[in-house]
Amino acid sequence: MQTLKKIIMKTIFKLRILFAIIFIQFITLTASAQKTGNGIITGKTYDLPSFTGIEAGGAIKVIIIQAPEQHVYFETDENLFSEISIEVKNGILQFTTRGIRKASKLTATVSSPIINLIDVSGASEITSENTLSGSNLELCASGASRIVLDVNFDNTTTRLSGASRATLSGTSTTHDASLSGASKLIANNLVTDVTQIEGSGASDAYIFAKEHITSEMTGASKLRYDQAPTSMESKSDQQVRIEKVHGSSHSDTVNVNVGNVKVRVIDGDSTVVVVGNRRLVVDEKGNVNMTRKKEHKFNGHWAGVELGINGLLTPDFDLNYDNNLQFLDQRMEKSIAVNINFYEQNIPLNKSGNVGLVSGLGLTWNNYRFADNVMVRSENNQFVGYYMDMVNVRKSKLTNAYLTLPLYLEFQTKSVKTKEKAHIAAGVVAGWRFSSHTKIYFEEANKEYRLRDSQNVLVPDIMRTPSNTNRNIVKDFDSFQQQPFKLDASVRVGWGFVNLYANYGITSLFIKDRGPELYPFAVGIMVSGW
Repeated sequence: MQTLKKIIMKTIFKLRILFAIIFIQFITLTASAQKTGNGIITGKTYDLPSFTGIEAGGAIKVIIIQAPEQHVYFETDENLFSEISIEVKNGILQFTTRGIRKASKLTATVSSPIINLIDVSGASEITSENTLSGSNLELCASGASRIVLDVNFDNTTTRLSGASRATLSGTSTTHDASLSGASKLIANNLVTDVTQIEGSGASDAYIFAKEHITSEMTGASKLRYDQAPTSMESKSDQQVRIEKVHGSSHSDTVNVNVGNVKVRVIDGDSTVVVVGNRRLVVDEKGNVNMTRKKEHKFNGHWAGVELGINGLLTPDFDLNYDNNLQFLDQRMEKSIAVNINFYEQNIPLNKSGNVGLVSGLGLTWNNYRFADNVMVRSENNQFVGYYMDMVNVRKSKLTNAYLTLPLYLEFQTKSVKTKEKAHIAAGVVAGWRFSSHTKIYFEEANKEYRLRDSQNVLVPDIMRTPSNTNRNIVKDFDSFQQQPFKLDASVRVGWGFVNLYANYGITSLFIKDRGPELYPFAVGIMVSGW
């Protein structure tokens, strides 16, 4: 019976490993199911109902032309049109994308006689080829979207949030603007009579009003203008900074965008050419000096190999157990935790890249090495432990293996040098236990021994060690009445090359009323990160 049980448990263990591999592959395939453009750019013309507004999300670029006839033309990779939705709802032309990983081009050219609403989100961009005119215009931008327009309206309303940016020129009798987050409004070339503006967070506004400005700026937001209006009213204590921007008589600056490459040429006593993060300086004598500026990019600290120690705490955060649980006493120096965090996903939450969310996948092995000659079992839906008498045991331990899924909020410094980097992260780590087993290494072969419970009562059955001449090891694969899933509170801190972690179980290790109320913990260090 014991042999049959071992075969069944080993089979179950192999099936669980197979299921874990399939599960990981499923996640990988789901991520890779998004389409990549094939590089063959084609265009389509859409016959749609009339509209007066435009909404765009994702990474779509929309070019607007105000013209008597309505026209919608879209260009992208030939194989991506099935992932793009272009429709008119309630008089609004809507562009949405789904399932696109990377596109060579996502550009829409839209002409319409009337445009009074523009709403962009994500990384989308809207520009105009000619001046848009009318009575009222409402502009909304969020995420990392961008608006560049030349307008001539009676009334213009602008709502910016996130890291969005709007560049406006032309004329508008009134301008009502509201900014939040790290958004930016460049409207110093938009001539208005009256401008009303609200700003919060780290927003930045650059405006021009001839007659009156009403402002309410809070937080780290700032308001700039070149020429003061006839009158001003501030509804907050925020001090408005006035900056006059003029060209220098001694130097000229030229910005050139070639595809994704941005080139900036500063011509003065020395000529400075900035290409991306490279800076080339040519002085009057012809000497050339090139430097490279390293830019900080948010990068979490999950992926890598970690080693630590783990144990089990009582609800009172104690490692000293009651008499009936002393068989669980551990050798902490031998109770090793091993983490292989093989996948990491980073989501920056701000433009400077020092705050973000970190997730991923990993594998964890928790080894609880018992201090005494102990055998633990699952009997009658209960977790029980026995002392082994009349036999020498080299080691006895309980091992759990988990597939883990973390979610951290991480703060990190902006230094580009590893030895100067510091970070701190807090969050939770969920885990699915796909394998558990005990391992007992006997010193003696074919030796009889007895089991004694926590009440010092001997079990009638006589046990015998394996008869192997070399390694007398017995493994028992079972759940041992443990929870199949766990949730740990987790903290990670690091400075330079040193990265530490600490986990504490929010959920108990054992199923309620089937085992003791104990909570796992682990502390350790990352020995190799990537």
